[in-house]
Amino acid sequence: MRRLYTYYIYMLLVALGLPGCELIHDDDMDCQLYTPEGVPYAYVSIALSTAMTPSTRANPTGGEGGDGREPGQSEENEVNDITLFFYEATDDADDNGVNSAADTEVIRQYFGRDSINYTTGQTYATTRTVPVEQLLVSHNYHVLAVVNGGEDFGENITTLGALQQETVTKLYNVNGTTYTNFLMASADDETFPLCVTSSNSETNPATTQIDVERVTARVDYRAEDLYEVGTEGSEPIGTAKITGAMLVNTLKDDAESWLLKRVADRWGSTKVEYLGLETTDATTNAASNYVIDAKAEKVEADFTPATYFPNIGYDDLAWETLFVEGSLVDDLEENYLCVGYPKENVNQTGQRDRTTGIVFRAVYTPDEMTEGDTFFEWDGVVYPTLEMMMEAKFESSWTIINDGWHDVKTWEDLRANIILKLADDPVGYRAYLRQVSNGKMDAISAEDMRTLRWAYYLEQTCSYKLENDKAQVDVNDAAAGTTRRILHEMSGLSTYKKGICYYTYWIKHANDQKPENDLVSGRDNTGGVMEYAIVRNNVYKLDIKSVSTPGNDIPGERTVNINVLVEDWQLAPRESVDLEPVKEGGA
Repeated sequence: MRRLYTYYIYMLLVALGLPGCELIHDDDMDCQLYTPEGVPYAYVSIALSTAMTPSTRANPTGGEGGDGREPGQSEENEVNDITLFFYEATDDADDNGVNSAADTEVIRQYFGRDSINYTTGQTYATTRTVPVEQLLVSHNYHVLAVVNGGEDFGENITTLGALQQETVTKLYNVNGTTYTNFLMASADDETFPLCVTSSNSETNPATTQIDVERVTARVDYRAEDLYEVGTEGSEPIGTAKITGAMLVNTLKDDAESWLLKRVADRWGSTKVEYLGLETTDATTNAASNYVIDAKAEKVEADFTPATYFPNIGYDDLAWETLFVEGSLVDDLEENYLCVGYPKENVNQTGQRDRTTGIVFRAVYTPDEMTEGDTFFEWDGVVYPTLEMMMEAKFESSWTIINDGWHDVKTWEDLRANIILKLADDPVGYRAYLRQVSNGKMDAISAEDMRTLRWAYYLEQTCSYKLENDKAQVDVNDAAAGTTRRILHEMSGLSTYKKGICYYTYWIKHANDQKPENDLVSGRDNTGGVMEYAIVRNNVYKLDIKSVSTPGNDIPGERTVNINVLVEDWQLAPRESVDLEPVKEGGA
C-alpha cells in the first residue's frame, strides 16, 4: 500500500489595510476591515504545493506511513476548486483542533476555478486574493480544506460538528476509463493556526499549511510477461500470462464515505478521533487501531452487483466485462498498471463477501499444448480434451463407448451391453443414456442410434466437439460460457476456454504476521487488525511474484504469490513558495 502524495496548502491570509496600521493605533481592532454593511473581514490568498519524490519500503507495513510515498498523476493532482472552513483556535491545551466541540462555529469560503491559477503538470497553484467575512484581527483560526467538492459543497455547514459528520458519495468524475476531479479533504490539522494580526499586509501575510488527501484509494498491479507455473523446486507444469484484472466487492457509487478520516482504538467504539493517525504495535509492527468507514456492518446491497464476489458464477457473466486490460493511468513507474479507485472499505475481519479484492485474468498453457488451446481439469489433473480425460480416468468405460456398439440392436441391448458396464462419468453421458432408454424395449432406429453416440451427446448437450483433435466449446452458436456452466453443474469439471483462468487475491492493508489468519484456503472471517482493508489516499501496489497452479475457470479460491506495498499518496519534502497575492484585475 502506498499513500498518494498529499497536497500541502499554503494559506496566506492578508489583512489589507493602511500600511503600518499597528503603528497608528494602540488597539489592534482599530485595524479591522469592515464591509459597507459593517461586517468584519480579512483578505485570503492560497498557494498549493505538490513537490513530490517517491520512496518504498516493506510488504505491507501497517500504520499511517505505510510503505512509503507515491506521486500522484496529473489527473489525481488536479485542483478545480477549493472550499475552506475557518474556526476559532485558542492558545490553551484544551484546543483540540478538528476534534473540538461539535457546536464550534465555522466560516466557509469557496474558491472557483477562475480564482485559481493552476496548470496541469505543475507542482503549485495560487489563488487571487478574496475577502473572507467574519475573520477578525488578533484572532487565530484553524482551517480545514476540501478540494474539488464543487461550488455548492458545504453551503449549509455552519458548525464543526456538521463538518465532522459530513458524508460524501461522489469521489471523482469518470468518463469511460478516464478519472478526473478527485475529491480531497484535510488529512490533519493545519501545521500551525492561522494568525490574523494588525501587521498583516500584502507584503507581510500570515501563513499556515494544510495537507489534503484523496478520499478514495487506488489499486495498481505489476506482472511479468510470462510466468512458469509450478511449486518451488519442481519442474514447471505450464505457463501463465496475466491479461487483465478487476476489483471485486467494490462499494456502489451511492455508498457513503466520511469526508474526514476517523480512527478508533477498537472496533465498534463510538469514541472516534477525527483525522487521527493509524498506529502500530511497538513490538510486532502490526496495526493496533482501526480506521472507521461510514458503514461498519455492510450488506450485499452496499456493493456493486457485478463485482460482489458471491454473485460471480457460471450463469450471470456480467463480471466478465469488467476486466481492465492495460492501465487506467498512463506511464506509471516500474511498469505498474492501475486497475481502479475503490472507496474506503474497512471491516472488523477479512470476509469474502465484504473485503475488497482483485481478480487476475490469465491465459494458462499446460506443457505440450499451444497458447490459447482449450483444456479441462478433473480431479486436479489437466486434460486437453474430454476424450483424453475419459481414456485416462475411465479407461474401461471409454473402451466400451468406442467398441461396444456392434452388439447393440435394441434398447435392452443398450442397457445390458453399454449402460450397465459404464461408470458414472463427469460429463453425464451414462446418465443421458439411462434417461433416453428408460422404459423402451423395441429395436433402436438408425436415427435414434445416431443420437446415442458420445460425439452427438456432447455436441448437443454440452456444446462441445473435437475439431482437428482440439477441443471446441460453446459450439453451434451457444452463448459464451455454456459448456463451462453445464460441465460444472454436472460434476464440478472445470472448462478453460482458450486457456483463460482466474486468480483471486484479497487486498491487504497491513500484515499481522500470522499466516493462519490469512484469507486463503477456504478460510473466512479472519485476519488481524486492519489486515484486510481499503483506506483512503493509499495506493495498493500488488507485485505478482509467482504462480503455482492453473487458476479457477471462474474466480474462486486459487491465487498467486503477491508482494504488497501500501504507500501514501503524500508529499515528501515540503517546498517553500514565496509569492505575492493576486489582486482583482492582475498580478
